[in-house]
Amino acid sequence: MIDFSEDYIWLELDNEKYENIEVKGITIDRSRFTKTSIIESIFTNVVFSDIEFNHCDLSNTKFLDCSFKNCKFINCKWVGTNFINNHFTNIELKDSVCKYCNLVDTKIKEFNCQDTDLNSSSFFSLTLKKVYFDNVNMTNMEIEETLLAGIDLSTCTISGLKTTPSCIKGVKINFVQAMELVSLLGIIVVD
Repeated sequence: MIDFSEDYIWLELDNEKYENIEVKGITIDRSRFTKTSIIESIFTNVVFSDIEFNHCDLSNTKFLDCSFKNCKFINCKWVGTNFINNHFTNIELKDSVCKYCNLVDTKIKEFNCQDTDLNSSSFFSLTLKKVYFDNVNMTNMEIEETLLAGIDLSTCTISGLKTTPSCIKGVKINFVQAMELVSLLGIIVVD
């Protein structure tokens, strides 16, 4: 077990468990977390650079004013995780369960989300650039003050999506999804 009180380079965490920890103002660089659980914790002003998270559980953890650069999250859990005022650059999120996850006031650039469950999560006031979603479950998601123009959601499940017309203007969807979103425009379809 480490105490997360200093900067780390080449940190290898394997099969470790942390709960209710508070980490502030450090940098973790060129590291790998495998089968590690960091739950119900708070990270403030932490820089994560070139990190691979594999089979990690970050559920119910808060990331406040953090920076994630060149990070991969593969087969991870972000259930109930909160990312507030963060910066994401060149991030891969794949084969993960992120139900009830909240991203708020966060800048996201070069984000690839694949085969991931975002059911009942929320995006609030995000700035998105070069963001890709493929086969993502966005059922019952809430998206506010986040522009999705130009983003392709055609392979995603968007049933029950809660958003505004201004957020979805210019989003790319398939025909079935169009029928689901038409009610957001106040249009009533009759037989």
